[in-house]
Parts: sequence; C-alpha cells; structure tokens
Amino acid sequence: MSETNKVKDTIEAVTGLVEAVPVYEDLAQPAAKELGKTLLTGAKLINMTLAPVSGLVWGYEKIKEYLIPKLEEKLEKVPPENIVTPDPTIAVPSIEAMRYTSHKEELREMYVNLLANSMNNETSDSSHPAFVEIIKQLASDEALIFKYFDSEENFPIIRIDGDINEGKSFLTTLNNFSTIPYEVNCSNPKLASQYLDNLVRLGLLSISYNASLTNKVLYTPLEEHQLVQEYVQRTKAQGRTPRFTHGYITRTNFGSLFYDMCILD
Repeated sequence: MSETNKVKDTIEAVTGLVEAVPVYEDLAQPAAKELGKTLLTGAKLINMTLAPVSGLVWGYEKIKEYLIPKLEEKLEKVPPENIVTPDPTIAVPSIEAMRYTSHKEELREMYVNLLANSMNNETSDSSHPAFVEIIKQLASDEALIFKYFDSEENFPIIRIDGDINEGKSFLTTLNNFSTIPYEVNCSNPKLASQYLDNLVRLGLLSISYNASLTNKVLYTPLEEHQLVQEYVQRTKAQGRTPRFTHGYITRTNFGSLFYDMCILD
C-alpha cells in the first residue's frame, strides 16, 4: 500500500464514523401533523422562522465532503506511519457536533484541528475528549478572542468600581473590560465581559486583580475607550465616584494545551 493510500484509507475510516453516528427521527411527527390541522397558521409561521436555521444543518455527506480534504491538508506533513485511527470518544462527538456548527468557521476549524491531532500518534495522547465539549460551549466570538492568546503573555484588563461615603460602599459598574474583542473584530464586542467570563469558566483563561502589569501605559487605551467612558459617566450619574482597578488576563496551562490541539494547524 502506498503512503498516500494509507493516509486516505485512515481518513476514510474516520469519516466512516459519520455513518455510525445515529440520526434521531422525530418520534412526535404524527402528533405534530394532527396538531397542525388545528394550528395551521402557527405551524406555517414556525416553519418559516426555522427554515433559515434548518438550511445551516450539515448532512453527513456534506461533512465528509468538507472533512476529507481538510484532514488531508492538515496531515500532509505527518509521516504515514504516524497516522492512526482516532479515539472514537473524540472523533464521533466531533463529527456529530459539526452537523450544527459547520456554518461557523472558527468552530469548524477547531473540530478539524482536534481530529487531525487525534490522528497523529505524536499528539493523540494530548487530544483530550473534554476538548470536544469545550468547543461546543464556545461562541464564535469567544473562539476569536481565545485565538488572540497565542502565548502565556499577560494582557491588561480593568473594571470600574463606583464608591460613595468615602469608599465605604462599592458597586462594580463594569467588570472585566478588554479591548481584545474589538481588536479581533468580534460581531458583538459589547458582550466582552460575558465572553471572558465563559472562557474563564471553561478553564482556558485566568483573570486576576490581585496584581497588575508593570507598564501602566498599557491600561490607557482601555480607560479611554468609548464604552468605558460611557460607564464612567453612568457611574457619576448614580452619585458614585468611578475608580479603575487594574488587573491582567492570561492563558492557563490547560488553555495552552487546548490551543495547541484545537487552534494550531
């Protein structure tokens, strides 16, 4: 068997798992048809509303059509003898998840990178099944943000606390603000705080306000940002004195492993 055929055969074996993933039929379909006789107008409205979404769900043939060339590309420089069949606990849920997320390029690429690494015996041991579940819980904007953290470097982050009674009462009016979501062109950068909270919850990033970066100039673009200034004015309107708290955000060790397996080609 030639080296090229071995790679193709292994990839075909992986995508063959696609057919093994069950597609569940709608067991309630007959009942839904009966209900539709009396709620025809509502059903039509629901069908019209769901039509654009249903068009985004990829069938298994579509996944295979996309997956084989991408895996060939990513495994091109891997010696054929290093190509192995991946752990089904990674391959099967990854392929299944691609049915619903393949229209999101950032998430689609993560699944393909994870699959490629799980097919390389030099990296397969580091391809943890938990990575599949993490990707499932990421928004596209969060994937863009995490790609920015390509090292263990510390990045500036701030929050705004408003105080009254000479600092005896505090209220955080803006938490975990960073300009990174704006730099990576997130579709909804105003949700930056929620995005970062989720990346921390998933164990990929760490945020601390117990210390700050030595170079205070790095905090200036954050403090002068339009959104931050809006919160400053809002805090003042509440009769509170706005105070900036400096912190830093960095990639965790677990996040570094996730980055290597799911972000790097």
